[in-house]
Amino acid sequence: MTILCTEFWTLANGIKIEASIIGQSHRIFCFHEDNYVTEYIACTEMDSKISALDSLALGPGIYHENSHKISGLVYEYQIEVVPILFDDMSAYCRAVSADSNVKIMERQFPAPSLALKDQKPFTGIAVDLSKNQFYTVHTYPESEFSIISRTRLHSP
Repeated sequence: MTILCTEFWTLANGIKIEASIIGQSHRIFCFHEDNYVTEYIACTEMDSKISALDSLALGPGIYHENSHKISGLVYEYQIEVVPILFDDMSAYCRAVSADSNVKIMERQFPAPSLALKDQKPFTGIAVDLSKNQFYTVHTYPESEFSIISRTRLHSP
């Protein structure tokens, strides 16, 4: 696995986050005391050694939300596949009404040969420290959709 960039943040409720963009996917480790949760969104087959709490095939129009209480943490998330291609993280943050002081990281990739208007795909993560949540986006110009998510973490 190639880690392209990583950032470390601490949410207002004390949960620490290690967020990484790995290829066109993302991985986010969330830690609080002896409790942890890992979020991984990728358009690949899951490794058979990973025991996922939730796994689903994502395609245009899919909306999924769920929550899990995991050893002292409540992990709430929404994932949606939308027919929108965002130009960058700023455009995505405006679309989801993220607070203007979110911390962001993004990575753009070369435009695929089938992409419209030479739009470059990107993967991004925005963390809203004060609201104990983060947003992610993965754009796929060749398929004309984006996978977006919002995750909130807190103690029960």
